[in-house]
Amino acid sequence: MILNQMNANGQTTTGGWQAEKDLALIVQDALAAGAARLSPGDASETPFLELEGELTDVSHRAVAGWSRGTFTMQIQVRLTLRNRRTGEIVYRDTLTGEGSASSGADAAIIQTAFNNALTNLVDRTFNDEYLRQQLSRAASSS
Repeated sequence: MILNQMNANGQTTTGGWQAEKDLALIVQDALAAGAARLSPGDASETPFLELEGELTDVSHRAVAGWSRGTFTMQIQVRLTLRNRRTGEIVYRDTLTGEGSASSGADAAIIQTAFNNALTNLVDRTFNDEYLRQQLSRAASSS
């Protein structure tokens, strides 16, 4: 379930918007695709590293305006990069991706906002300078 429907009082009602598969699996697939974008020096020289993740939060907010509103979603993931051989944690951080949408039918707005948040999360993860430094450090010590 991406989110439940709510009434005008903010109370959860029946119905809502469901993803085609578990949200954690969608995030996992996106992060795996993002990892494939790493340069060979970042990834291929460090096959002994394993990236683990935990989906910690998926939240949303809607802001209604006079003529249109904006729907924003946030996805938060706790990531751990671990050396498989030693069990040492090389990197650990909690990252948040955020995306918005403001036009279209309800389902399209939710899907667009979720996809934008997921793209933002992947970009922030693999453009994170500290993660890149840790990957380089791990590759040079192997």
